[in-house]
Amino acid sequence: MSDPASQIEFRDFDFERHFAFALDHHFELIREHLPDWDAGQAGAKLYEAHVKEITHDPCCRIWVGELEGRPVALIEASFRPNFSPAVGHISDVYVVPDLRRRGIGARMMKTAEDWLKSQGASSVDLNVNALNENAIILYRKLGYDTHQLNMKKPLK
Repeated sequence: MSDPASQIEFRDFDFERHFAFALDHHFELIREHLPDWDAGQAGAKLYEAHVKEITHDPCCRIWVGELEGRPVALIEASFRPNFSPAVGHISDVYVVPDLRRRGIGARMMKTAEDWLKSQGASSVDLNVNALNENAIILYRKLGYDTHQLNMKKPLK
């Protein structure tokens, strides 16, 4: 029997079919990596507006990985043609927990990188939470290195 991960098909994001999945993963990542932040209903509205905006922007793409018609993975990429040289940005990389560490994230990254290169990007960047060790390991394996470091201090 073949690995289900090899049967995943990447499709362009369709708001009606995929938004609930995207919103669920968005909140899962917030709960996991930003436990002090309560996004609530306002956060859902902001994310919905963001997704609607980028799905109509020719410089942005979202792909969804589907297994037997069910969304199981997602990646968002954007192209910044006004930068010199032009750069791409990858965000919202997500794979459902039971399919992680099977190469799906790497395949999604390659899909996004290939598209960005076809748009003229000379490099690609991404942001990752410092606590997301598995993602950092993946990105390093794919050739990413630390370019910028953001720091935070709570104000009491």
